[in-house]
Amino acid sequence: MYNPLAQTVGLFGNLSGWMRLWLVVSAAWIVSIMYIGYLWFPSDAQLKNEIYSRYADDFRKLDSEFDQQRAICARLSGIEKVAEMMKCAIESNSIKQKRSELAEEVLKQADLESQYFWKSQTAVVAKALALAILPPILVLFLGTWVLKGFLKRS
Repeated sequence: MYNPLAQTVGLFGNLSGWMRLWLVVSAAWIVSIMYIGYLWFPSDAQLKNEIYSRYADDFRKLDSEFDQQRAICARLSGIEKVAEMMKCAIESNSIKQKRSELAEEVLKQADLESQYFWKSQTAVVAKALALAILPPILVLFLGTWVLKGFLKRS
């Protein structure tokens, strides 16, 4: 009768104490490094927040100007002030146009930075993989070399 558990135990049963220790420590090392890499992994939300925070003051300034202009326009009334009302409406539209241009600039900047962002994500993954895999392999080779020095030669 086929017993996969017996084969697994048999596979690890043939390992020496050194190899079992190396296997457990390496697995713990890889899991911990991958978790740290996950914590350091930059997200799209971080990129968007960073870009928008750079332009937040500009948006606040334009919004404040627009609110001031709307308040001025709201005070104007009467047939004799039609020219001033038209001028006020034109100025309000000008501020709206500046705001939409700023929004387009932010989107362009986000597109440009997303290309760099992808590269930084790739770099984080590559560093995490290298840091997770290379030290256990180095320890394995050094450990087996040291262990061979202690074995009796026949």
